Amino acid sequence: MELRKYWEIFSRRRKAFFGSFLLFVALVIIGLFTVPPTYEATAKVLLVESSKSLGTLMSSLGMKGGGATTTTTTTSTTADTDINLATLRPILLKVIAKLNLKDRDGSVLKPEKLIKSSVVNKIVPRPYLYVEQLDESDILDVVSNSRSAAEAANMSNELARFYIEDRVERVRKEYRSARGMVEKRIGEIKAQYEKALQLKKDFLTEEKIVDLDTESKALIQQRSDLEVKLDDFLNDFSGITTELKALHPDVQKLGKKIESLKRIIKEKDETVATGVPAKIMKQSQLDQAITVYQDVYKTLLSLLTNMNVAESVTISSISLVEEAAVPYEVYFPKKPLTLAIGIFLGMFWAIGFTILVEYADDTIKSREDLSKYPVPVLGSIPNFSDRSILSSVDPNHPFFEAYRKVLSSIRFRRIEAPPKSLLISSTGPGEGRSTTAANLGIAYANEGKRVLVVDADLRAPRLHRKFNVFNDEGLSDVLAGKVAVEAVESVIRETGTSGVHFLPSGPEVADPALLLNSNAMRDVIRGLKERYDIVIFDSAPLIMRNDGIALMSELDGLILVVRNAVTPLPALSLVLEKLEQAKIAPIGFVLNCSFNDEYGLLKWHVLLRGEKGGK
Repeated sequence: MELRKYWEIFSRRRKAFFGSFLLFVALVIIGLFTVPPTYEATAKVLLVESSKSLGTLMSSLGMKGGGATTTTTTTSTTADTDINLATLRPILLKVIAKLNLKDRDGSVLKPEKLIKSSVVNKIVPRPYLYVEQLDESDILDVVSNSRSAAEAANMSNELARFYIEDRVERVRKEYRSARGMVEKRIGEIKAQYEKALQLKKDFLTEEKIVDLDTESKALIQQRSDLEVKLDDFLNDFSGITTELKALHPDVQKLGKKIESLKRIIKEKDETVATGVPAKIMKQSQLDQAITVYQDVYKTLLSLLTNMNVAESVTISSISLVEEAAVPYEVYFPKKPLTLAIGIFLGMFWAIGFTILVEYADDTIKSREDLSKYPVPVLGSIPNFSDRSILSSVDPNHPFFEAYRKVLSSIRFRRIEAPPKSLLISSTGPGEGRSTTAANLGIAYANEGKRVLVVDADLRAPRLHRKFNVFNDEGLSDVLAGKVAVEAVESVIRETGTSGVHFLPSGPEVADPALLLNSNAMRDVIRGLKERYDIVIFDSAPLIMRNDGIALMSELDGLILVVRNAVTPLPALSLVLEKLEQAKIAPIGFVLNCSFNDEYGLLKWHVLLRGEKGGK
C-alpha cells in the first residue's frame, strides 16, 4: 500500500520529478563542459626521525633545551605540527613569489587563499595546495591543484624545498643555541679548574710542601729513630745509675738528654697527630675539586663532539623522497565519474524535490482528500481536459462512462424528487466548471432528455466557446429588459448535439449580481424549468462571487466541481462554510482528474493481469 501511495505521488508529480531530474543532470553536463580542468600533483617529504640524543645529553648536565621543535613521531599531534610548519605564511610567500602565482582576477595570490579550498574553487579554479600525513607514516604529502599541470608540479616541489630548507635552518639554529650553552659551560668549568689548581699551588707554597706523603713518612721515621735513641739512652742510664750515684755529673747529664729526647718525641707525636692529617685533608679536597672539574670538562668536550655528529645526522634525514611529476590526467572534473554521480544525485534530488512539492501543495490530490467533508463524491472524471466535450467522444469510452456515473449518483441522491434544475459551480477558476456543465447536459441528452445549458456567468462567460456559438445576445439581454422574458426562446441556440440547447450569457453588463438576484431572473428560471426536462446553470466561482448562492433560491440542487492539483483545500473549506451559512447543501462533488486516478489504477490492474477489453 505504501508503494502504491508513492506511485500515486510520482504519477501526479511526474513533471516535477522528471523536470527537476533533467535540470540537475543538464546542469551537471553543462558544468562538465564549462568548468576549466584542474590538475593535481603530489610531492613526498620524509619527516625528521625521532632523536633524543641532544635532549638526553643536555638533561644529564641539568641543562634545558634540545630537540623539542625538530623531533617528530608518527602521532597525529606531531603530524599536525609538521603540517602547520609546512604551511607557515613565510614559506607560502616564498612559493607565491617564486612561481608568481595569481588569483582569479589576476592579482597576486594571498597566502591564506593558497591553502584555502571551497566549492567555488572547483568551479572557477585557482592555485591551491594542502599538506597531509600519508597513512600515519613519517611521510608528508604536499598536494597541489592548478589549471596548469606544470604549475601544479612546481607548487608541490617548491613548497617541499622551502619547507625542508626551513626545517634545516630550524635544526641548525637549535644546535647553535645548544652549542653556545655548552661552550659557555666549558669556559666556566675551565676557569673553575684553573682556580682550583691555583689554590693547591698556594697551599703547597704556604706549607712549604713538596710532597706531603714523603714528608709524612720522613716525620714518622724521625720519631721512630728518636724512640730507638731514647731506648739506648734509657739502657745507658740504667747501667750508669747502678755504678754511679744519682748526683754524679754524668748521670745528671744523661738524664737531661733523656728528658730532652722525650720532649722532642712528644713534639713529633703532636705534629704527626695534628698537622699532618689537616694538611692531607686540605690537599685531598683540593685534589678532588680538580678531578671533578677535569671530568666535567672532558664530558662537555665529548658532548660538543656528539652534538656536531647529531646535527649532521638530523639534517641528513630531512629529505624530499619523491618529487612531484607533471600530471598528464585531469584531476577534476572526471567526466564519466562525475556524470554517473550527477545522475545518481539527480535521482535523489528529484525524489526529494517531488516529495517537497507534494508536501507544500495544499490542493486536492485524490478522492481521499474529499472524504473528510460531509459532501459525497458523485464521480471522478479521469484524464480531464478543458477541451474534452462528450459530443466528440465515443459513448463506450471511460470518459463518457464517468459522466454517466455522475448522473447515476445524482439520481441516487435524489430518488424521491429528481432535480429539474442544477447549478454547476466551483471554488475558483480553472477547475472545469463550464466543461462539466456542458458534458452533463450532453450526458442527460444521451438518455433522451430535453436539456438546456445556461451560461449564468455574466462576468467571464466561456460556455459559448464549448458549443461554438456566438455570444452576441443572451441571458443578460433578457434580464436587462431588452428581450422579454416570454421571448427568451429567441436567444436560445442550437448546439449541434441532439437534445442539447444553449442559452448564452449575452453582452457584458454593469452590475451582474443585481440582475441575477432580480425577479426577472426568477421568472426566467421558472419558465425554463417548464419547457425543458433538465436545466443546467453555470455560474461564477463561489470563492469570488455570491452569484451562485443567489440563483439557488429557485434551483433544485448544487454540484461543486473540484479539480486535483488546482482546487485548494482551504478555499474549498471556506466555500462549504459559506454554503452552510446560506443553508445550501450541495448534492455532491465532481472530481476532475488531470491524471489517471481510480480509472488509471484499474487500467494498470487489468494490464498486469493480462486481461483484455479494459475500456
